[in-house]
Amino acid sequence: MAKRSRRWRRSWLLAVALVALAAITLGLTGAALARSGDGAPPRVTVAGVDVSGLSDEEVREIAAAELDELRSETIVLTSPDAPTFELSVEKGDLIRGADLDAAVEDAATERGSFGNLMARIGLASRREVTVEPVINRNKVDSIVENVAGQLSDKPARGATVVRSGDGFAVKSGTSGVGVDPLWLEAQLAELPDSIEIPLGPHDAPISDAAAARAVEVANRATSGPVSVTQGPYGFPLDRALLRLVE
Repeated sequence: MAKRSRRWRRSWLLAVALVALAAITLGLTGAALARSGDGAPPRVTVAGVDVSGLSDEEVREIAAAELDELRSETIVLTSPDAPTFELSVEKGDLIRGADLDAAVEDAATERGSFGNLMARIGLASRREVTVEPVINRNKVDSIVENVAGQLSDKPARGATVVRSGDGFAVKSGTSGVGVDPLWLEAQLAELPDSIEIPLGPHDAPISDAAAARAVEVANRATSGPVSVTQGPYGFPLDRALLRLVE
């Protein structure tokens, strides 16, 4: 009789526990389902700030504050190859704006009822929403031109084609040293706190190889006779004679 009573008590306690667990699960599920349209989903951050349950307008204010803070920061440009060079650039000068609507929409994106439930009980990963600034490309180009003007030793001249005896030859150009403008543009667009600018060789605007191809064409064009025609009459004329006339 005592054993039957203990078994009944254990069964009753198990039933109560299952009912309580079901009630908790239903309550959490209902809360997750009821969340739709009631602010940002749980475990969502914008620029590191938890916006769970906040309205779209509140999320927008946080995103705008993050953008304003980013605008107030400075990028310091230096070069290990030019120790005396240093240029400070305000990030605000490089930022044209940001799509705050996209950030608000991203923050409000639902995880689904199961995802919301997992987020509420702390089992879902935190979702970070970033505020993506729009870069002012014209300003970036202006800064790159300024930096290049201070650091770049431009080539004095490119390779040229010169007369040599009866033909033509290459006169080599001179290379320079300076900034890679495409690399610097990409770095500025990332809006880091600092940029160390390496200086590298800048080839002459016309390479020796390009000039050599031109010489080959010129020598081929000026070798052998050329036919000169006047009305119905024609006769060959040596190109060397034409060069003498020049």
